[in-house]
Amino acid sequence: MYNLMNNSITNDTILTNNNVNIEEILVLQDDLPDSNLVDGVVQQEQQINEENILPEEQNILANDFVNYLNSLWASENQFTRTLNDIVLDNNVSNDVLENFKKMVEDRYDSIKVMGNFNYTNKLEKEVRLKKNELSKDDIKTTYIAYKDLICHGKINNVTMNKINKVYISEKIKDSNKDKNDVRNYRFIQVHSKPLKLIDRLWCLRVYGLIKNLDTSIFKSNLLKGMTDSTIVVADENTKSRNNVILIDVEKAFDSCDFTVVEDLLKSSLQRKSNEAIATHLTKQYMYILKERELFFKDKKINYQKGLPTGFPSSNMVFSLIMDEIIYRWKNQNQGLFEIGKDFKLNIYVDDIYIKLFNNGIKDPLVITLVDTLHHYKFKVNFEKCKADEKLDLDFFTNLEETDMYLGIPFTRDIKKYSDLLLKRYGNNETYNSIYEKLKQSDHTDRKQIFGFFNYKFKPLMKDEELINFIEKHLV
Repeated sequence: MYNLMNNSITNDTILTNNNVNIEEILVLQDDLPDSNLVDGVVQQEQQINEENILPEEQNILANDFVNYLNSLWASENQFTRTLNDIVLDNNVSNDVLENFKKMVEDRYDSIKVMGNFNYTNKLEKEVRLKKNELSKDDIKTTYIAYKDLICHGKINNVTMNKINKVYISEKIKDSNKDKNDVRNYRFIQVHSKPLKLIDRLWCLRVYGLIKNLDTSIFKSNLLKGMTDSTIVVADENTKSRNNVILIDVEKAFDSCDFTVVEDLLKSSLQRKSNEAIATHLTKQYMYILKERELFFKDKKINYQKGLPTGFPSSNMVFSLIMDEIIYRWKNQNQGLFEIGKDFKLNIYVDDIYIKLFNNGIKDPLVITLVDTLHHYKFKVNFEKCKADEKLDLDFFTNLEETDMYLGIPFTRDIKKYSDLLLKRYGNNETYNSIYEKLKQSDHTDRKQIFGFFNYKFKPLMKDEELINFIEKHLV
C-alpha cells in the first residue's frame, strides 16, 4: 500500500489490483485539513438577479453560444474519448457502501468549490453539492467509478457514460452590458454528483502536496492557513502604486491546453512528491477532464481545452501549473533577476502582481514573463495590464488610483473609495438605502450586502463594524 501524504509507495501493484481497499487509500492519517479549503476567489461583483439569465430574457440564439464555446475551447491538440475493456463490477456489499459513505461524509467538508462564482441561487445550489444530497445510488456509482479510477486510471464505459454529462449554463457578467454579445457572458459547468465527488476525493489526495507551494508568491489560500487571507494581501498590495505592475492573463482557465496542463501538472507534482505519485495523479485527473461530455441546451460542445468552473480541483490545478511555469521561468533567467531581491511577485489564481525594487530589470522581467506565458499558450491581455506611469512600460496602460486589485481600489480616500464600491455594487443604491437595509435584521438583501462590503471596506474599516462604519462615514 502507499501513502500519498508521506509521498511514498511500498506496493506499486495497488493501481492494478482489483481487490484494492479504497478505505486504505482514503485514509490520510493526520494530514487531513482541520476545516476546509477556504474560498480562493474574491467576491468582486454583485449578485445578478435570476431573471437576468432566464432564456426568455435573452435575445441570443443557442447556436451563437454553441459556436462561441466551440471556438473558445478549440485547440490544435485534438483528442477523442477513449473506450476501454474494464468490466463493470456491480457487486458491492451494503457494508462496503456504508463504510465508503461514512468516509466520504467525514472528509466531504474538507473540500469546497473555491470562491463565489456569483451565479443565481439556483445555479449555486447545482454547483455546491451538499453531502446530505447524496443518494444511495450516488454513493454506489461513485464507489464503483472511484475504484476503477484508482485501480486502472480509467472508469468502465457503462459507469462513465452515466456520470460524464455536463450541463453548461450562462450568466451575463454585467447587467449593463449588451446581452446580445456572447463575449459578455461567463459560463459554468454543472457536473453530475458522482463526478463532483470524485473530483473532491482527488483534491484530498493532492492536499499534502499543495502545502509545498511557495506561499511568498502564491496567495490563493487554497488551504486554510496556507497564506495570509485574501483581504490582507489585497490591502497590502494596494497601499501604493509606486513601481507596481499588474498583468492580466486573458481567459486563463479557458486557455488551458490539455497537453500543457498534463506536462506542467505532472512536473509540479513530481517536484513535490515523486514520479510515481505525480504520474498516477495526473493520469487520473486528465482522464476525468477529457472523458466528460459537454452540452449547452441540447447541443454538444466540442471542447479541446479549458479547466472547468465548478470543480474544486480547478483553482488547485491552475495554481500548480502556474507554480511550474514560474519555476521554469525563474531558472531560465538565473543571473538576470531574482524574485524577492529585485521584485515582489504575488500570484492569486490568474492575477499577477509585481512590485519592482530594481527598476533596471523591468523590461527583461516583463518581456521574458510574457514570452514564457505565451510559450504555454496563455495570452496576456495588454488592454487590461496596468503599470505605474513612471515605469513607462510599452503596451501597458497607466495604473490609476481608481483601479482595483482583487476587488480593492488603490486609493485610500474615503469618498473616492466608497464611490467606487457603490458604483461596483450597482442596483441604483445609495449608502442611506444600504444603511436602512442593514438595520433590518430580517431584510432579504442583508446577507448579500454584508458579504460584499465587509470584504471591500476592510482596508478602511479596521475593527469597526460595517454598519457603524457606514453610519459614521457615509450616511
